[in-house]
Amino acid sequence: MVDLIKASMQQSLAQTSLDARAPAKRKTIDAPAAQQASGSSDVSILSSKLRAKDMAETPPLDIEAVGRIKEAISKGTYPIDLDQISNKLFENYLEMRK
Repeated sequence: MVDLIKASMQQSLAQTSLDARAPAKRKTIDAPAAQQASGSSDVSILSSKLRAKDMAETPPLDIEAVGRIKEAISKGTYPIDLDQISNKLFENYLEMRK
């Protein structure tokens, strides 16, 4: 799953950088440095949007691990530490009271 997301991001970034090269060269001749910096932030925003879109299509979950945990819970073999659960609940309660 992670490899799929990584490959998709690399492909998106490669395409974005190819698309951005021609206008960027023109900007170095015509535009001041402040305008050039905004071009790089546009690419960053675009890559963030592409990354979010990719993650929305394929959630970063290990479906096999979720299935194993569900099966263990239904069989009653999933290890549950009641002391740890009660400690965390109490810590969260104290945090809410602050």
